[in-house]
Amino acid sequence: MRVEYKLMEFLYNDADFLVCMDKENFEQVPVPKELFGDSFVFLKEGMEVKVSFEGDNVILAEPPTFVELVISYCEPGLKGDTATNTLKPATLDNGATVNVPLFVNEGDKVKVDTRTGAYVERVNLRFILQTKKHLLRNIQWLMVWVKNDMDIITRAFIYCFANRCFHRNKQHSIPHRH
Repeated sequence: MRVEYKLMEFLYNDADFLVCMDKENFEQVPVPKELFGDSFVFLKEGMEVKVSFEGDNVILAEPPTFVELVISYCEPGLKGDTATNTLKPATLDNGATVNVPLFVNEGDKVKVDTRTGAYVERVNLRFILQTKKHLLRNIQWLMVWVKNDMDIITRAFIYCFANRCFHRNKQHSIPHRH
């Protein structure tokens, strides 16, 4: 028999099984938890998992190598404490627990390595900064592109919208153009 694998969507936890759905035919397949090892605790509904089959039998299951989850509870962090390697326990939005640095707070999104269960990095700040920079570039490009073809009201609207989005970070604010 040939071993084939499918990327499936994790739907829900059902006692000793994790129910996954084939994205092509929507068939639901119960996968024994022990095939995922200890990493099943980091799964959240809707995540993509790799399931290997020999015929119709499930023989192996792998979660994503890294998952991004939100901290639902942890003790308050210490601002600016990034120099020490001290960790504290944090509960993730799927109920799993992971040790995180002291500066991580409730509501932060973190990346976890499912192979080891270890915290990798805080991802929400990086994502927000990348999104702001990308949005700023697009707005600036739009303003240059339509500079001569738009009326003063449209230009004022774009200017106000852009500066409202970036008013907290003065280095990213768009200069006023006449």
